[in-house]
Amino acid sequence: MGEWQGLTSEEVEAWDGVRLAAVRADPMNAPRPGGESFSQVAARALSALQDIAAADRDQHVLAVTHGGTIRSVLHRLDLMDGNADSVGNTSLTTLLYSPDGRAMWQLDRYNFTGHLTSMLVGDPNS
Repeated sequence: MGEWQGLTSEEVEAWDGVRLAAVRADPMNAPRPGGESFSQVAARALSALQDIAAADRDQHVLAVTHGGTIRSVLHRLDLMDGNADSVGNTSLTTLLYSPDGRAMWQLDRYNFTGHLTSMLVGDPNS
């Protein structure tokens, strides 16, 4: 998030409204001041995911990241548009990787929060 790191959207609006408007107009390509665009984030994250997939072929891999990174990667892979809902905290998004298949990356699950249900209703077994 560059210079905006740690600020609320209201604080950014008050302090840097013109640049915030530019980023909101083109969130995938407009970099945050002193930071990256979502396209740059996606390129970096997807490169790491591809390296992990190649190194751990035929394995299940867990990657933990921020919702913006998840959305940017999915957008870059054409698995969702850039206006998708935010990704919930502790939600699960599952990608399937098949280097030999026609579609190398497939979205299996997006923003799944079913595992939180028992915690929300006070299940003593959770």
